[in-house]
Amino acid sequence: MNTLMNVLQQTWAMTLEMAPYLLLGFAIAGVLSVLVKPEMVQRWLGGRGWKSVVKATLVGVPLPLCSCGVIPVAASLRKHGASKGATTAFLASTPETGVDSIAATWGMMGPLFAGIRVMVALVTGLVAGALVEKFADDSPEASPGTPKVTDGTPPQARPLSIGQKLNDAFTFGFITLPRDLALSLTLGLLIAGVISAVVPPDSLGEGWTHGILAYLAITAIAIPMYVCSTGSIPLAYGLMHAGFSPGAALVFLIAGPATNAATITTMSGLLGKRAIALYLASIIGCSWLAGFLLDQFVTTDAIMSGHAAHSHDAAQGWLSLNLIAAILLVALLGWALFTRLRERLATSAQSCCCSSDEGCCSSGKCTSGDQRLTIEVEGMTCINCSASIKKNLSKMTGVSSVVANAKTGLVEVHGRDLDEVALRQKIIDLGFECSANPQA
Repeated sequence: MNTLMNVLQQTWAMTLEMAPYLLLGFAIAGVLSVLVKPEMVQRWLGGRGWKSVVKATLVGVPLPLCSCGVIPVAASLRKHGASKGATTAFLASTPETGVDSIAATWGMMGPLFAGIRVMVALVTGLVAGALVEKFADDSPEASPGTPKVTDGTPPQARPLSIGQKLNDAFTFGFITLPRDLALSLTLGLLIAGVISAVVPPDSLGEGWTHGILAYLAITAIAIPMYVCSTGSIPLAYGLMHAGFSPGAALVFLIAGPATNAATITTMSGLLGKRAIALYLASIIGCSWLAGFLLDQFVTTDAIMSGHAAHSHDAAQGWLSLNLIAAILLVALLGWALFTRLRERLATSAQSCCCSSDEGCCSSGKCTSGDQRLTIEVEGMTCINCSASIKKNLSKMTGVSSVVANAKTGLVEVHGRDLDEVALRQKIIDLGFECSANPQA
C-alpha cells in the first residue's frame, strides 16, 4: 500500500509541474491549427531544393503532430511536389517537438533542456533532409504525382468567421489534441511515477546509464516504440531518476517521437529504403552527438535538483495555479480517454450492424435503400488518422455515416447519392493513399 501511495504521489507531483505548461501549449497549438492549414504547408513546401529543406524544418518544429499523425501530412507534401529531402526534413523535425512539448519540457526539465531539444530537432531535420536531397534518387518516376479529379470535387469552403475560428482553435487545442495525447501521456506519467517510487536512484550502475552503452540501449528501445513528444517527457525524467545521464534522456526525447514501426514501414514505401536509412542514420547520429555534448556540461543532479525544488513550490497551496491547472489537465485527459473508448465501442457496434446488405447503420438502426461504399486506404495507421478521415467525409453531401477502421485500412461510407470520386479525392487530399479513380 505504501508503494502504491508513493507511485500516486510521484505521478501527481509530475502532473502538477507539467500541467500549466501543457495547457499553455494546448492553447498555442489551437491557434496554430487555425492559422496554419495543411494546404498552406503544402504550398510553402511543395517545391524542391535546399530552400524547401530549410523551410520544411522550420515549419515542422512548432507543429503539434505526433510521429503517427505526421505521416499523412508528409505523404501529402510528397504528392504535392515536395522533394524527398524536404519531406524527410519535415518528417524528422515535426514529431520531435511541438509547442505543447516545448512548454512541458521547459516546465519539467528547465529552459536549457527545452532549448537544446528545439535546437537538436532543427539540426536533425536539416541533416536528414540534406542527406536525402543529396544521396537519394528523386526522379519523377520514383514518386508519381497524385491524379486530380475535377468532377464531383466539393467546392472550397468559405472563409470562417472570427467566432468559428475561435471555436476551431479551442476544439483542436483542448479536445482534439488532448485526445491524441491522452493515452501516451497518461502511460508516461504512470510509468515515470513507478520508476521514481520503486527504482532507487543510481541503482543501475554508471556503466549502463552513461556513454555509448546507454545511448545504444535507449536507441534500441526508442526506434520501434510509439511515444509522442509530450508523453516522452515524464519517461525521460524517469530514466534520469533511475540514473541515466541527461544525454541518454535526450536521446530518448529525440529518437522516441521521431521514429516508430508505423512511420518506418509507411514512409519507406513513399520515400524509398535509401531515404529511410538516411533518415534513421540522421536521427541516431544527431541524437547521440547531442547527448554526448550535453553530458559534458550538465549533470543529472543539476536537473533533478531543480525539478525537486520546482515540484515543492508547485505543490504549495490548495488554490495554486499548478493545482488548478493539474485538475483541468486530469479532467481533459479523463474525458479524452472516455470518448476514445466510447468511439471504439460505437465503431465496433456500427461495423457489425453495417456488415449486412440491408443498408446503412446510423445510431444503431439499419435503413434500407442507402448506399454503402468500401474504400481501401493506405497510411491510415492510427485512431487519429481514422478520426480525421471520418470527420472530413462525414461533412460531404449525401453521407449519413462513416466507419474508418485503422486496423483493416478500410473505410465504409453510407448514405444516398454518394459521389465516390469526390470521396476518394477527399481522402487523397488529406494525405492518404487510395485510387482517385474508382474504376482503377
